[in-house]
Amino acid sequence: MDRCTSEGSDTAEGAGCGTGREAPPAPPGFEYDAAYLERLSDGWTRISYPLIAPLVKRTLASRTPRDILDFGAGAGTYADLLGSLGARVSACDVSPDCLEACRGRYAEAFPISGAADLPSGEYDLVFSTEVLEHVDDWRDALRNIRRALRPGGVLLLTTTAYAPAVFAMINRRRCEGGGVAGTALETLRWARGLLPRGAARRDRFVRRWCFEATGGHLHGFTMRELKRALRGAGFRVASSGVFHAVQPVHLPFLYLNRPGDLIRNRRRPVPWRIAAVLLYGAGWTANRVFRAARLFANNVYLVAARD
Repeated sequence: MDRCTSEGSDTAEGAGCGTGREAPPAPPGFEYDAAYLERLSDGWTRISYPLIAPLVKRTLASRTPRDILDFGAGAGTYADLLGSLGARVSACDVSPDCLEACRGRYAEAFPISGAADLPSGEYDLVFSTEVLEHVDDWRDALRNIRRALRPGGVLLLTTTAYAPAVFAMINRRRCEGGGVAGTALETLRWARGLLPRGAARRDRFVRRWCFEATGGHLHGFTMRELKRALRGAGFRVASSGVFHAVQPVHLPFLYLNRPGDLIRNRRRPVPWRIAAVLLYGAGWTANRVFRAARLFANNVYLVAARD
């Protein structure tokens, strides 16, 4: 994936600039090296591909692009899928290790230091999956992606939503012994980031609690924020939606136990087993409801055409 981190901070609409609520500076640079590439390939890609591949297929079904750019190609997971209609597919990334993994899988794989390095008017489709959250000045990146598209060209974008960052925070507070009061305070700070003008708070929260845990994330987005930014960059949003890469209620308890195991656990007293089963049932039910209602989604996707 591309990890285009610039020296400046977000300065566009909604970032709170000039109001004393600017987003904090980016943490020290995250290393997108061979270890990260292995983590990406073995972890996130395995989870995300079955969810993102159908979006790519639907986008390509009604279009016949001649030239496609995989912007922040990472391990090159989508090379074959993007080239399935005979298009010429290129890849770019800031990571030499990622580019090495892409060589031979794309017609061209070239290094960039940021989206400003993209050529102008070269592509009919830019595919960017789970990249924008790593880019410090992401609004500028959207403008440069538009510049790289031919008239009528399309951007297929997926990125992380803000809401689930709370689960990383809760786990971090628990591991650091923050206690109930500390966790409650950070939960309140997280909730303030959901306010319409809470972009700076969102960035502050993600950079504090999620930067290392989630692989160098600098932002957590809301759909409204992304749509507004795309329009400002000269795009017309054709379709959008959300998907859950992990369960909305991301509690390890729900993954490490099954109701039958809880019931048969003779080492625990009966009241504990009953409470554990009820907790499991409540978590399972909540996840089903949240997924059906598309609440607390981990990721968003947008298809936007260049005006």
